[in-house]
Amino acid sequence: VALSLSLLVGAGLMVRSALHLQYQDLGFHPAGVVRAQMGLRQATYPAAADRVMAFERLRESLAQMPGVEDVGLVSMGLFSTRFTTWETEGQDLDGVSRAEAVRWLVDERYFDVLGIEIVRGRPLDASDGLENEPVAVISARLAQHLFGDEDALGKSVRLAAFDMPGMPPEEPDPWARVVGVVADIYREVAPDPVGDLYLPYRQVGPAWMSAMVRFRGSPGPFAVALDDAVGRVDPDVPLSSVGRLDETVAAAMKPTRDFAVLLVGFSAFALVLAIFGLYGVISYAARQRQRIIAIRIALGADRASVVTLFLREGLTVVATGVVLGTVGGVLLGRALETQPFGARPGDPMTHITLAGAMAAGLSAGPKAASG
Repeated sequence: VALSLSLLVGAGLMVRSALHLQYQDLGFHPAGVVRAQMGLRQATYPAAADRVMAFERLRESLAQMPGVEDVGLVSMGLFSTRFTTWETEGQDLDGVSRAEAVRWLVDERYFDVLGIEIVRGRPLDASDGLENEPVAVISARLAQHLFGDEDALGKSVRLAAFDMPGMPPEEPDPWARVVGVVADIYREVAPDPVGDLYLPYRQVGPAWMSAMVRFRGSPGPFAVALDDAVGRVDPDVPLSSVGRLDETVAAAMKPTRDFAVLLVGFSAFALVLAIFGLYGVISYAARQRQRIIAIRIALGADRASVVTLFLREGLTVVATGVVLGTVGGVLLGRALETQPFGARPGDPMTHITLAGAMAAGLSAGPKAASG
């Protein structure tokens, strides 16, 4: 009983987690968005302000394409690269705390284009330029890591200095004031163990940016139209990594989701086997005692007392098994909780299902006693 229940808990948790995976909320809306990476030549645009102006002209040209609803800019595409995390510092009255974060350079339209929710404060603004105060937007998870339950708005963050052995120490980035907190995004099956730091690309002036182009409805043939729109501004700007964002996300998630579907099948099969196995074991134990039950009835014992006696003895064994199995299930659930599927040891639906399985197995007792 204990082993069956432990296995049932593990199978049930994995089934529930795998089903949850199928409907994972990514924190952004990739449908209808086309991604295209653009690069500027350093010789043509040597200054950061020149590069910012060039990307603004490119964004405006892309926004004028037929069927385009909005365009945002980001330093790298979602699911398109292996993310590099940066040590991020947060400063408040209690001192400096650190947490790993993914650094993004974005424009003021990026959050709207992808549908990333602003939790508190404001998004970045077109006025957040090189000549203005450094500002930042951080994810809710990073805010929790750096500042706990305190309000992150008005606090200061920066990328920590990165020291290489044998090299002179680097100067840390200037402190940036947190002006907004956004919802977490998910680049993998489960939430990443780090947060996200969004900085205005206007205050950096990078040479490479990815355009996130949201179309009204489903995008039609877009590769040539994107190339023409960029070419009207600067024919020397190359486009790369062009594709639909929902297809990129689906391709990145497909191996894990396929495994989840396979896991659901095997877990369901294991659940059925465990139910029938438990039923068979209790039924067999009851039939082994049918002769003793028959003798008791022949000696004058009424059927109700025999059933009560049998159930008392059976339930003592089963209760012991349930206690041990529950402990084993909780331990197994905690082990599964560290996996990408995010299994929860106390999932109520899993335990309700297991209660039904145990009831099915115990129903063999009264039948055997009354036979």
